[in-house]
Amino acid sequence: MDLNVCFVTRRKLHTVEARTTAFKKNLLIVLERNADRLDLKSYDVVVIPILESHHYYLVCFDLREPSIEVIDNMRPKFAWVSMKDGNSFTSKGTPNKIKHIVCAYMRSVKHLSAQALSSETLSKKEIG
Repeated sequence: MDLNVCFVTRRKLHTVEARTTAFKKNLLIVLERNADRLDLKSYDVVVIPILESHHYYLVCFDLREPSIEVIDNMRPKFAWVSMKDGNSFTSKGTPNKIKHIVCAYMRSVKHLSAQALSSETLSKKEIG
């Protein structure tokens, strides 16, 4: 799954509804306009690649055994991906912004894992 996530940090989408709508629009493109799959119920894992400041990492949502992992190939000593989870959307690091948007979307499509994922804390896996 390759989503255009620039709406997280670049566009001025101030409401949950606006961010959810933008996510759905991008998701529909990724799913090749197959609206039957928009509820994500046929998937066990959703992987969202992120490019932020010339650095790639993944945010992975396990929908079967609810968990969220950030996979980063940068050594912990040099890692700069912010795992911050502030009270407001703007104070969150990008991985938690993605979590917020994906969970809001999943609630909107009544996905069974939405509540469990919302309660999960991101875990970070380093590779390399």
